[in-house]
Amino acid sequence: MTGTVLSWPCTTTAAVSPTDYVVISEDQISEAALASIRVGGIRGALRDADDHTRQRALAAIKDALRARVQDGEVRASRGVLLVTGSA
Repeated sequence: MTGTVLSWPCTTTAAVSPTDYVVISEDQISEAALASIRVGGIRGALRDADDHTRQRALAAIKDALRARVQDGEVRASRGVLLVTGSA
């Protein structure tokens, strides 16, 4: 794995590393889906959308993640960067 460490003038640092997959527990699916529509291409696609369209997109992402649950978790494997931070 390769990684990049970002530093700010204070004591906070964050590490960004590519990974093969990220585990999302079944109880975190709603939070993960909400985060996913706030970044990247889908954010831009939904920028001018009405609330109903945004809610449908969010529901579709949740459904797709729930369809992949195995043993209480989803392993997201495409285009995922794991970001960790400390303060």
